[in-house]
Amino acid sequence: MEVLAVINAVIEKTLKEKVEQYAFLEGFLSYELKLHTEKKKIRYRTVMVFVDQRGMEKYRDTLQQLKNLDYPIILLSDPYSFEDFQNTVSQYVKNRELEERRLCFGQLLVDRSQHRIILAGEEVKMGPFEFEILLFLLNHPGKAMTRKELNYLLPERKRESGRNIDTHIKNIRKLLHMEDVIKSVRSVGYRIERENFYREMTGEIR
Repeated sequence: MEVLAVINAVIEKTLKEKVEQYAFLEGFLSYELKLHTEKKKIRYRTVMVFVDQRGMEKYRDTLQQLKNLDYPIILLSDPYSFEDFQNTVSQYVKNRELEERRLCFGQLLVDRSQHRIILAGEEVKMGPFEFEILLFLLNHPGKAMTRKELNYLLPERKRESGRNIDTHIKNIRKLLHMEDVIKSVRSVGYRIERENFYREMTGEIR
């Protein structure tokens, strides 16, 4: 299934950046209202429009047009957390769509149905076990996942040594330049650092 996207019509800088980052962490494409109105044809399905009070006033006519197209208009105010964003998305997007869609993390595209990974326009070959481990971590950004949880992603014959997970993590880091993204959590397991992930995948890939 295609990548899902949101329109960011927030004007207040801090809140605007939050929406952009939260959309990224959920694997959504995020683009500004200006781009939508100028380009007209966006290749991704638009899920919803996020806007603050200033944006409501500035883009009143355009937002009404989008509302007429059945685009949900979500009025935001601070504080607005990542969990708030996830709850908002769950109200408007079916679970099946969330589970089957392709994930877009800046320059990293993950196609779950095809088991394909594209980084900066180039396909990255990755083994099936490493793909599942990566996907599991991506689904829980910022949360420390235990070695035991990650180990269960492997076939039973490969679960005997917890070091198998360490080897797979090492390979993922190397393939995707994620040395500063996938962090070891002492005596626990591994975690994707949100800020580092966002910075790495929205900047220039080394």
